[in-house]
Amino acid sequence: MNLSTLKTFLAIAETRSLVKASEFLFVSQSTVTARLQSLESDIGQALFLRKKSGVTLTAAGIKLKRYAQA
Repeated sequence: MNLSTLKTFLAIAETRSLVKASEFLFVSQSTVTARLQSLESDIGQALFLRKKSGVTLTAAGIKLKRYAQA
């Protein structure tokens, strides 16, 4: 887990969208998706529930958000 991955996670959590997070971070959507998949693989849990209307944090995502903001 590195700083850019945590920043990406926080951007997704705050914007509730992978597309908006990619625009905010000035990276491609595929980069955001790859970083999220890598983070979820490292942790071994899903961090977001993905829906058409956006994403919401899972319980594991809420815990990681508290850690990342500290």
